[in-house]
Amino acid sequence: MDESYRYRAGEYNTLEEAIEACKIITENSMDGVYLPNISVEELIRRYRFFGEDPWIYSEQKGIHFSAWTYVEREAENYIKRKMV
Repeated sequence: MDESYRYRAGEYNTLEEAIEACKIITENSMDGVYLPNISVEELIRRYRFFGEDPWIYSEQKGIHFSAWTYVEREAENYIKRKMV
């Protein structure tokens, strides 16, 4: 990732608030890459290519949120929600 494209989405009082903000950014970005009748695999591929990549990391505690991991885990449910 080109670090010049990084931006801070905000500061949060708790880790849970920061994770929720990352989920919102990720799902909004999924909206931008979603296509009707898209497969789970294609949604993940398009997200990795075009989607935003919010993350939370702490040297003491490791990774707390990864957008790619979230999309891999939630893509099927996301598509089902879009189809109703």
